[in-house]
Amino acid sequence: MTANGILQIAIYFVVVAALTKPLGAYMARVFNGERTLLHPFLRPLERLCYWLCGVEEASEQRWTQYAASLLSFSLFSFLALYALARLQGWLPLNPMALGTGQAPAGTTPMTPDLAFNTAVSFTTNTDWQNYSGEATLSYLVQMVGLTMQNFASAAAGMAVAVALIRGFARQQAKTIGNFWTDIVRGTVYVLLPISLAAALFFCAQGVVQNVNPYTRVVTVEGKRQVIAQGPVASQEAIKTLGTNGGGFFNANSAHPYENPTPLTNMVQMLLIFAIPAGLTYVFGAMTGDTRQGWAIFAAMSVMFLAGVLALYWSEQAGNPLLAKQGLQSAATAAQPGGNMEGKETRFGIPATALFAAVTTGASCGAVNGMHDSLTPLGGLIPLFNMQAGEVVFGGAGAGLYGMLLFAILAVFIAGLMVGRTPEYLGKNTGVQRCLGGGGVSEGRLLERGLRGGDGKPEQRGSARPGGDSLCLHERGGEQWERVRGSQRKHTLVQPDDWNRDAGGALPDHHSNAGDGGQSCDEKEGGGDRGDAADTRAAVRGFVGGDGGDCRGADVLPCTVAGSDHGALFDVRGEVVLNHAASD
Repeated sequence: MTANGILQIAIYFVVVAALTKPLGAYMARVFNGERTLLHPFLRPLERLCYWLCGVEEASEQRWTQYAASLLSFSLFSFLALYALARLQGWLPLNPMALGTGQAPAGTTPMTPDLAFNTAVSFTTNTDWQNYSGEATLSYLVQMVGLTMQNFASAAAGMAVAVALIRGFARQQAKTIGNFWTDIVRGTVYVLLPISLAAALFFCAQGVVQNVNPYTRVVTVEGKRQVIAQGPVASQEAIKTLGTNGGGFFNANSAHPYENPTPLTNMVQMLLIFAIPAGLTYVFGAMTGDTRQGWAIFAAMSVMFLAGVLALYWSEQAGNPLLAKQGLQSAATAAQPGGNMEGKETRFGIPATALFAAVTTGASCGAVNGMHDSLTPLGGLIPLFNMQAGEVVFGGAGAGLYGMLLFAILAVFIAGLMVGRTPEYLGKNTGVQRCLGGGGVSEGRLLERGLRGGDGKPEQRGSARPGGDSLCLHERGGEQWERVRGSQRKHTLVQPDDWNRDAGGALPDHHSNAGDGGQSCDEKEGGGDRGDAADTRAAVRGFVGGDGGDCRGADVLPCTVAGSDHGALFDVRGEVVLNHAASD
């Protein structure tokens, strides 16, 4: 690896990290419906969209309504794009007569199966293309069809991510926002202004933007050549910003009309990661804990940096078999060295390796080099990024909720390993249960184990029917235990956060337990059924056997109720309650 290549990667990552907070804070304000700097200019357009679509901005939807709106929007988008592609031969802005009998030789007809494949691909933000864009689609389909879907699919992904964030942030609400409001705000305030600015920048750098017919020229060798062109800059901006990736030309971002300079190459990579990185800060801001957002950003960053450095090292090292043949593989002032196959000389190995890691990490189909020309180890990194679910920042919205899925699974598995009720941002990822009869409570930070009369552990988490039940309560920094009227005070070593964690995991005094599945209050004639609103409320309620008394009863955080022949121990190993003796 060269110092120049390392510097390019470092500059790119630093810029992405610098953009994360301001862009994320802006998007959080947008999706919260708060005023931004662009409101004086874009608010009228937003209202016009609501009026045309008949959307009530302030109304919210349940998750079922939100999902139905998303699916209906996607279905309509698919049908519209399919019809547009099939009818392109009869529509305007088709100077090359593509899709008609007058189309030039070598072009691809838009057959039903190809139109179906294309519509599904762009509707789902996949942007898989099994055709050459300049030889298959008219300007109208490129602009109204593909470019429009680049906006729509990206906005839909952002809307789903924001709805998921609201689910984490809200405690009692039955709604998660309004899909139509979210998709309008994401398009009007985020995608449109950034795409407009990027398209103008690309035009200034040499990316073409016109609706002229293809140019026929004669080369210096006397050969005839057709130079394709069209509205490229406008599609190039949103294809990268929306992590879509479908290119106007078959060569995609390796084509000089799509990506002419190293500067446009850097900007395209920044656009790919801009929204996914910003959404990590949106997650932290909307849930009220920005540390959670930065934690997700850090996890994504570690995966990205490890991948791009391995990819760059492999490509710069080149093919050792060629080196044995005497070919120069080291970088010099005269040549880049390494593996230059399938790479553009204007980008070189570092920018091509960086682009490959960025586009596969973000589920973006854009490429500025041929991935099948990568070395075996270099090609492994894009494959890993894709098989990991493309969560290395990922697509617009998709990367965030993909990484959150991994976070939830990690919390769930870790919780099972340490005996805690799995919880993430105050939301339990497991099932809270109370087992009646024996009075065993399954809750966070309660280690359940039974000791027999000989002091040896018996089966964990079990209790014999009809056995004594232990009532649970938390009182300051001390715990009390009272079973069958006997009471004894024990001072325990208690973590600072035990009160908070235990209160959120265990049921309140309305939980069912004991004989017949009745709570203490029900046996004593008081209380309503249901969970307590205050997660730090006292946890009471399990009554077992006959004559059990649960008023003020408590439990040690690291001990459990024993069977009718067992003993209960405190943290010093001292017997607190011996069931056999009490009987």
